[in-house]
Amino acid sequence: MPLNTFTSGLTFIDSPESCGPNDLSDAIVSIRKSDVEQHRGARTWLSPISDDGLRRLVNLAFYTSLASEEGRHPRFRMISANVGAEDARRAATFDVPITDVESLRRLAPAASETDSALLITETDEGLRCTGSVVVAEMGFGSATGRPEVASVGRSPSLIVRVDGPGRLRVSESVYTLLLDAGRVRQVVDYGLVPQVRELWGALATEMVAATAQVHGEESRKYFGGWHTLAQFIHKA
Repeated sequence: MPLNTFTSGLTFIDSPESCGPNDLSDAIVSIRKSDVEQHRGARTWLSPISDDGLRRLVNLAFYTSLASEEGRHPRFRMISANVGAEDARRAATFDVPITDVESLRRLAPAASETDSALLITETDEGLRCTGSVVVAEMGFGSATGRPEVASVGRSPSLIVRVDGPGRLRVSESVYTLLLDAGRVRQVVDYGLVPQVRELWGALATEMVAATAQVHGEESRKYFGGWHTLAQFIHKA
């Protein structure tokens, strides 16, 4: 089985031939419902935005991606997360209602850099942009080659990224979905593929065994054992 056809908890057999933002939203909402069921009704694993709010946000992002400005289409990122005003990841604070494509298009340049995102908050009045946040480095992202940045989870957040006209990337929990060229597909970390996970586990086990031969059985606890070492190998 080709690794790039692997999916985690999702199938798209019944998806229409030509997908749009509503199909992408349906897939995300389906994942959310499954997450809630798995955690016995708890929604702490989800970002602070309702399913209806999520649908509105994805639709606005999609149609904003088609609205060019001086011949160029916007590329930006939005995030809905539990971020306090005192949080160091917040770069700026403001309050702008997100009611239509024009309102979002005007804000998009503020999040066009790869390490920034618009902070989206849902209120009784609808969606609002309440500031901008840093999403890279020690924010909501991770850096290649930084073994000390090896978190085992992530903040409850929904990230919507616009990569071009009609091209959206949506992430929540451990799932990432991509809408591109009228198709919805899942982007899966290779660490979730059983064959890859087994490979890293075998390599880590051999390394721990070789270390034990030199430094004794107590050294098997180094690096947090073979399981944690396998995670470091994957990140490297």
